[in-house]
Amino acid sequence: MLRIYRISPRGLEFHLTKLSETDTRVECRGKALTMPIPIEELSQCWYNWQMKGLAIQQAFPNVIPEYREFFLTGITPDQWNEIFKEPEE
Repeated sequence: MLRIYRISPRGLEFHLTKLSETDTRVECRGKALTMPIPIEELSQCWYNWQMKGLAIQQAFPNVIPEYREFFLTGITPDQWNEIFKEPEE
């Protein structure tokens, strides 16, 4: 099993685990997402973001905004939906 550890600029620790040739499980602070992106691609994107200094949108061009937000803040798409849900009438 291939597993990669990364730390974001905000000090969040991420664990990337290869599930298959096309899927990667990404964990941060007890939360996890399965991304349909190969672990090798995510690792290269992370390098472009952290080492080359690219903006996250440029470094992770094939990653949906919700997943990029997870890398920035550690907040999952479900958590964002809960935070910003429409008030009930």
